[in-house]
Amino acid sequence: MRRRPHGPYDFEHDPAGLLEWFEAKQIASEHPLDLLQFRTDTAEGVYNIAKRICERFGSLVENQRINRLFLNGDGSPRKEKYAQLTFYVVAEQYCEANDLDLSPEADAGAGPVDFKMSHGAFAKVTVEVKYSHNSHLVKGFEKQLPAYNRAERTDRSIYLVIRTTESESQIERLLELEGQHRRSGQRVPEIIVVDGRLAESASKRR
Repeated sequence: MRRRPHGPYDFEHDPAGLLEWFEAKQIASEHPLDLLQFRTDTAEGVYNIAKRICERFGSLVENQRINRLFLNGDGSPRKEKYAQLTFYVVAEQYCEANDLDLSPEADAGAGPVDFKMSHGAFAKVTVEVKYSHNSHLVKGFEKQLPAYNRAERTDRSIYLVIRTTESESQIERLLELEGQHRRSGQRVPEIIVVDGRLAESASKRR
């Protein structure tokens, strides 16, 4: 049996980041996203909405300093789960406003994908969130998402990469692989790179 923690929550130091995630939710609500031009009853429409949400998340990270939630006090990156939960808090705001379901860590037999945005049975888009320094960044692109897509009966997906280091070697390798797959006629995940460092930088979208 799991024991309940003793004593009140330490809101001053906020070890779980609860207040910071509330701040992210407030920032998202202050920057509404008009998605009415997209249909929610088609896979293409849900994909366009998901892409716009990811792009808006990138803008909030880079321009509204939500990237602070990804970092410890010494500037080192927090666990990847912090970035995933921050994305969930922001994306949920926009999904609720557009009658979309947002499922975190949906598991359909191929292992958990970070998020699935859907409307109905067939309009589904998977979103995987990864730090750029994650040693499985390239592997996730090559193997994980195609498996998730087959399990979720969708062939649309977004690979949301949050840059956390000065080195771009893994990102460059990822974009190189994406180009190779596209040139060979394969359908590949949409890659969106967001700069999670404190220095401002425009999102790189491929």
